[in-house]
Amino acid sequence: MMIKLPQAKPNLFINPINSEITTGIILIVTVLITKISVLNLPYHWDVMAYVFDYSDAILKNNLWLFPIVEEGDPGHPPFYFAILATIWKFFGRELYISHAVGVVFTWLALYYTYLFGKRILCDSAIGFLAAILLFFNPLCFAQFGTLNLSVPLTALLIMSAYHLVQRRYTFFVLCASSLALTKAEGFILVSILLVVYFIIFDIHPAGPRIDVKELVIKYFFLSLPILLYFTWFILHFKLTGILLNSEKFAHTRGVNLSPELFLSSFVEKFKQCFLETNILNSLGIVLVCLPFKKQNQFDQRKLNQQRSAVLFLLILTSINLIFFTIVKAWIVRYAMPIYPFIFLLGAAGFIKIIISFINSQRKYLSFFLSILVISNVLLFVSGYDLHRSGYGSWEDNLEYIDIISINQDASHYIEERLPSKKVFASWPLSHALRNPYLGYVKKPINVVFKYEEADIFLFTSSPWYEEGEKLQAMIQQKNTPLIKRFERNGKYIELYQKK
Repeated sequence: MMIKLPQAKPNLFINPINSEITTGIILIVTVLITKISVLNLPYHWDVMAYVFDYSDAILKNNLWLFPIVEEGDPGHPPFYFAILATIWKFFGRELYISHAVGVVFTWLALYYTYLFGKRILCDSAIGFLAAILLFFNPLCFAQFGTLNLSVPLTALLIMSAYHLVQRRYTFFVLCASSLALTKAEGFILVSILLVVYFIIFDIHPAGPRIDVKELVIKYFFLSLPILLYFTWFILHFKLTGILLNSEKFAHTRGVNLSPELFLSSFVEKFKQCFLETNILNSLGIVLVCLPFKKQNQFDQRKLNQQRSAVLFLLILTSINLIFFTIVKAWIVRYAMPIYPFIFLLGAAGFIKIIISFINSQRKYLSFFLSILVISNVLLFVSGYDLHRSGYGSWEDNLEYIDIISINQDASHYIEERLPSKKVFASWPLSHALRNPYLGYVKKPINVVFKYEEADIFLFTSSPWYEEGEKLQAMIQQKNTPLIKRFERNGKYIELYQKK
C-alpha cells in the first residue's frame, strides 16, 4: 500500500507571499556573498588530478563522451565533466566561469534540502535550519563552490530523494540519471534510495495486497538510471579499453570486508558524520526519534507523514553509512552526499522540541531558531581552520586555501624569476606548473621528471608520496642549497638550486 503524503499547511517562518522563492533568493545571495572570494582560486588537488583533465579531454574531442584521457582515466561517468566541457566551449575557461558551476550545484543542494524539510517534513523551519547547517558545516563550507564531484553528488542525491518521495517520477529519473552518471558509486546511491523508498512507502503490513505487475512496471521505470549507468560502463570499456580505471587510480579500488577493517572504518565514518563538529546536530537526531505528540486531526496526518519521512531518512542514512564503511579508498568529502539527510534529521528534532517547549506557539520560533543557528555555526567555525602542519589536500576545512596559496607563491616566483629553468616537482605542482588553465602560471613551465635533468627542485612535505621522500633524501645527501621557502600556517614548499 502506498502511503499518500498530505500537503503541508503553510506556515509563517518566512513571511512573504511566496516563501519558497524568497528562501531560494536568500540562499543564493548567502552563497554568493560567502563564496565570491573563491571564484578565482586556482584548481586544487583532485580537481587537478582528474576533473580538469577529463573535462579537458572531452572538450578537445568535440564533446565526445568517451575520450582517451592522457593523464589517466578515473573511471567515472562523464555527466559532470561534459557540463564543464560544454560551458568552456561556449563561455570560455576562466576560473570564475568554472567555479560558477560549483556555485549552482551548491545552491541546488541547499534549496532542495530546504524543500525536503518544508514539503515532506511539513515545516519550512526544518528545511531552512537544515540548509543553513549544511552550508556552514566545515567540510561542506570548504567544498561548496569547488569543482569536486562531491558537490554535484550532494545536490543530485537530495534532489532525487525529494522528487522520489513526492512521486514526481519523471523528475526523479532525470535527477537520478544525472547522479548515476556523475561518479562511479552514483548508481549505488540510486539503488539504496530505491530500496529504502520501496520499504517505507510501497510496503505496508495493514494495507491491501500489492499489485505486483504495477509495481514491476513502476520500478523498471525508476531503475532506468541504473540501467543507464551500466550502458555507459559497457560502452566505456568497449571504446577506451579501460574496465574500472587507469593504473594511476588503482589505489581507489578495493573494499573493507574483514571485521577489523570494517569496524575501524565504521568508527571513522561515524565520528565524522555524527561527532566532532556535528555533535550538536546529533542531539537533534536523538530528539527526532522520540515520540511525536498528537494534537488534532491535521497534526496527526502531518505527524504520520513526518514519521514516514524521518524513518525514510534514518534508514537511508544508515545504509549509506554502511556502504561508505565498505569503501576502502576514503576521503572525508565522500560522505557529503548524506549530509543533507543528517541535518534534516537534526533540524527536525530541534524544531520538534522547540515547538513542544513553547506549547506550539510559533511566535517564539524565530528566536529559538536563531539561538540554534548561532550555536551550531560557532561550533562549525571552530573547525574552519585548524592550522595543521604538513602538505596535503586539507579539504575537510578551509585549510585547503593555504595549500593553494603556497602553490601560487612558488609558481609565481619561478615564472617571474626563473622562467627558463627546468623544474623537478612532485604532484600536484608538477601538474600545476605545466598547464596555465589550472590557474597557477600564465605560460607552461618546463617540468622534468628526472632529478639529473633539473636545474631547480620543489620539495613539499608529503610523506605519503614516494617521490617526495626520495627528493628529500637527495637534497640532504647532496647538501642542496635552499633558494626560498614558501609557508602559510605551518604548510610549506621549499625551492632548491641544483649544485
